[in-house]
Amino acid sequence: MRETTRLHLVLAFTAVCFGAFPVVGKLALAEIPPHVLAALRVTAAATIFQTLRHVTTGERIAGGRELSLFALAALLGVVLNQGFFLLGLSRTSAIHTVLLVATIPAFSYAAGVVLGREALLRGKVLGIALAFAGVAVLLAARDLGGAVGPQASLLGDLLVAANSLSYGVYLVVSRPLARTYQPTTVVAWIFTFGVVVFVPLALAVPVAGRTLATLAWGSLSLKAWAALAWIIVFPTGIAYYLSSWALRRADASLVAAYVFLQPVVTTVLAIPVLGERPGWLALVAAAAIFGGVTAIARAKPRPEPGGSGPSPRGV
Repeated sequence: MRETTRLHLVLAFTAVCFGAFPVVGKLALAEIPPHVLAALRVTAAATIFQTLRHVTTGERIAGGRELSLFALAALLGVVLNQGFFLLGLSRTSAIHTVLLVATIPAFSYAAGVVLGREALLRGKVLGIALAFAGVAVLLAARDLGGAVGPQASLLGDLLVAANSLSYGVYLVVSRPLARTYQPTTVVAWIFTFGVVVFVPLALAVPVAGRTLATLAWGSLSLKAWAALAWIIVFPTGIAYYLSSWALRRADASLVAAYVFLQPVVTTVLAIPVLGERPGWLALVAAAAIFGGVTAIARAKPRPEPGGSGPSPRGV
């Protein structure tokens, strides 16, 4: 098999794994509380990637300031990200979830500008405005006849949007770590820090009277167990590893392009499995969000007059 063909197959399979996650996640959340599911997922991810790190590179954290940066990255990229995502998914629809997750590039660019890591470019600012307009339409859809059904709630949508914000900031904050360490090392340690937060939380805090220790595991249905196993194996283990593999062999633009496949996968599965139906306003929101994300990805700095270097400010 040609390397190019293998790359596209890997990217497509990864998009399917991530796109199916909101649907399978809702099946698991029907019987497993969000914080318990988060604790199980981060523990499995930490175990998988720490083992992989030990077998492949054995790379260690230097300590000091970088240890603090790993902790901050874990707070943003795992604790808040996973917490908001699963809490939001349990309160809104799978289709709304995947559309709101698609705004991560917009939040990431906005965070980069605020933190001084990105230049302010007109095209990207317009892209952010378009994407966030799509979010506004999505949040208003249930009041205007465009929601996908009773599964979608404003609180759930806002929690998923908070998840996108936290992950967008994480992408900016974690860049120094990505330049210094192997991808497996970064993922392994941020999930390990996540375990330190989620496992005690899942043990101590009851949700609907259930904790990690008091959940009646023997009463879980086969569907819940299958959903849990799928979440651990595919979007947690295999997809994260394949994403790192692909990023070393493809342009970031090609990897980002496959993000647009995820809402298709989610919608195709959510209709028969969850009974969700995207209303026309949800489709308008999707067009605005993806149009804005595309504009952000394609915007380039204009050369300064008389020179070929990029302008530090494009507005």
